Amino acid sequence: MLAPHGDTVGVEREKWSVDPFAGLVKNGYVYGRGAIDFKGGIAVFTQAVMELGEHKVPLKRDIILLIEADEEGGQYNTSWLADSNWSKIGCEFALNEGGWTMKLPDGKVRYISISTADKSSVTLVVTAHGTSTHSSMPRPDNAIFRLANALEKISRYDTKPELTDSTKQFYLTLAKTSEPPMSTYFYNLARSKHPALVKQADDEISKNVLLHAIMRNTIASVFLQAGFRGNVIPGSAVAPLNFRTVPGTKPEELIAEIKQVINDPQVDVGPPPANAGGAMLAKYMKLMQGIEESPPSTKLYQAQEKNADSLWSAPVTPTCFKPELMLSPDGAAVFLCTVCTLTQSRTTILHECMATTRRCRWSPWKQERSGFITR
Repeated sequence: MLAPHGDTVGVEREKWSVDPFAGLVKNGYVYGRGAIDFKGGIAVFTQAVMELGEHKVPLKRDIILLIEADEEGGQYNTSWLADSNWSKIGCEFALNEGGWTMKLPDGKVRYISISTADKSSVTLVVTAHGTSTHSSMPRPDNAIFRLANALEKISRYDTKPELTDSTKQFYLTLAKTSEPPMSTYFYNLARSKHPALVKQADDEISKNVLLHAIMRNTIASVFLQAGFRGNVIPGSAVAPLNFRTVPGTKPEELIAEIKQVINDPQVDVGPPPANAGGAMLAKYMKLMQGIEESPPSTKLYQAQEKNADSLWSAPVTPTCFKPELMLSPDGAAVFLCTVCTLTQSRTTILHECMATTRRCRWSPWKQERSGFITR
């Protein structure tokens, strides 16, 4: 099954220089929300299926093209689809968005990564407490200020690297395809037993936000909720935090870790409230905790390795990044692949500043994209 996601996040239109949903073509690029993530991929997967039909390619199994309605955690995501309609799917393998084909400035492909495991998306709520009173008589225990202090501590905190077997192999591949001193940093991150060398490697590698995120649990503040009148100091202030966690991380471990960072008895850290939205989120997090890595020994992964070698003569490595969920009663192997070649600098805009203009170069990728999928 080819399963790209069709949804995109919302926009702050005032921060866009073009209509985010017009798909403006300018100077060889498509400008718009989701041009890279993941409308371009939908076009590639669809073109691949169309070419199979047009050329009457003999198939040993069915190929399903499914455009997902929810990428991460929505009510009608792929978990819902698999639970409700597995009899119509029944696939052994699925290809989704993820991984990347990284090229050098001269255009030569450096390596191809295929995501074989997913990070989980975990939401925890930080709640600061204080005395609710009139704004004309402020007290030292202001809940908003207390929350701000807690968030400031979290903003200065970074979790430790936690490498899985897949991410170790990923960084070792980077070591083999990099020049010194970065090759040494990548190797030390994956292999060194010396804390000082690992710390140095972490500091240098983390200058790239993508590589920083792959190696650890990440923390993002995404909402703030406080106050209800301009002349009342609220008794509480709330900040939901979104974590993207390495496989095997338990929510209770995150709670203990963040509590220790904040170190304030008047600030609580816990799961979302048990309302309808919180219940759906809790179900999603529980499902994500049960996901196992798709083994590179499967036929689909090996076919991608073979294709990548014939197209680009570059090493292929497994990796682990953001959640792309596909659960099934039969445990279909899911692999997240790229549909285009990217430079190192381009990876930083894949999910950077979701309100700014997205660019997707169109014509140069057509032959590579369709070939990678269909051959």
